[in-house]
Amino acid sequence: MLLVLTSGFNRNFDANGKLIVGDSNEYVFVFDIASGAPAQKQVIQVPNAYSGIAFAPDGAHFYVSGGKDDSVHTYAQTGGNWAESGNPITLGHGRGNGITQGLNSLLPAAAGLAVTADGKTIVVANYENDSISLVSTAADDKTAELDLRPGKNDPSKAGVPGGEFPYWVVVKGNDVAYVSSVRDREVVVIDLQARPPRIITRIPVTGNPNRMAIDKAQTRLYVALDNSDEVAVIDTCRNRVIHTVKTAAPSGLLASVVPGASPNSLTSSADELTLYVTNGGTNSVAVLSVLTDGGLRVDG
Repeated sequence: MLLVLTSGFNRNFDANGKLIVGDSNEYVFVFDIASGAPAQKQVIQVPNAYSGIAFAPDGAHFYVSGGKDDSVHTYAQTGGNWAESGNPITLGHGRGNGITQGLNSLLPAAAGLAVTADGKTIVVANYENDSISLVSTAADDKTAELDLRPGKNDPSKAGVPGGEFPYWVVVKGNDVAYVSSVRDREVVVIDLQARPPRIITRIPVTGNPNRMAIDKAQTRLYVALDNSDEVAVIDTCRNRVIHTVKTAAPSGLLASVVPGASPNSLTSSADELTLYVTNGGTNSVAVLSVLTDGGLRVDG
């Protein structure tokens, strides 16, 4: 099964300026991809969304982040169709709790999310609040919050940059979460078992990290770095970058390679010998070989 989430600003008004509620949603498209061409089975309306969607490990549920609604939606199958289960889980970031820019306080925005291997906890990146929220799938409730800025955890580091605009989350097992900090060019590593959760380390990268993917052995984390046109490979045992590669065309394919590939998502083939990277700036997919030493090579 394939889930496709739309995410953006979708507000349509009639001639009198009144919101047309039925035409002002985001959507999850459900496809059966078991054989042959993908077959669309269902279209689910979501009031708001911002990139975050993930299956539970058992495949019986999936979760969608509610964007500016500051929530998480839970979906389960009933009679062969997916439907929202219960009410959206509120994350509790009020209007006045966002980052202040000029005279305006930015609204909360639930972005990327991921689920622990045991299916018990959802980790949500709060893009405008520089934090993550932990949500219990059993209680349908937020259980913990961690501000990712250094000065919020250690007063001696007040003013030190870090952890701002967290966007994507990858969970390793049940214990560790990796969160991409878009603004501060780092991946924040978090101990989920600590009470409260705590920051283990921060991994600097050469560009603004957005989406990430982890291999099956959970020893390699791949990070798309949009404004440096690169993918970084992180060794999750040592929590450090071991390789970076440009995702523009390989030498010889083009007369000259200019900046602006802007990689924004990635995934591995089933055998994990190939990494596919979407280049948002050039409307292309980069095909990379995964080398035995953990490195990457752009093949086309």
